[in-house]
This record gives sequence, C-alpha cells and structure tokens, in this order.
Amino acid sequence: MKKEFAEININNYFESIEFSDKFFKYYTELNRSLCEKDIELEEWQKNILKYSIDLKINMRYI
Repeated sequence: MKKEFAEININNYFESIEFSDKFFKYYTELNRSLCEKDIELEEWQKNILKYSIDLKINMRYI
C-alpha cells in the first residue's frame, strides 16, 4: 500500500483523506455535468443546504 501512496505523493493519513475528498468531489461534479435535467432538491435538503451556507458565512466572522 505504501508503494501505491508514494506513486500519487501521499505521505500521511490526512493527505489520503484530502485526496479522497477531491476524488469524490470531482466525480460528483462530473456526474452533475452529465445529467440532462437539473437535480431537484427535497424541501429538507434545501433547508440543510441553506443552514450549511449560513454556517459557513457566520464562521468567517467568528
């Protein structure tokens, strides 16, 4: 396993988490771009998204 990690320049646990995050974000965006119709969120998903955005904005000023 260390050999495979060295090939993609991952030296510790946190770098592997960061790599995984970027990997999944890339494929999520790729999937969205290939969808023919827009994804429609349920009301509860809209509320969570709004809360998440508000929280990120508030964290900038704390």
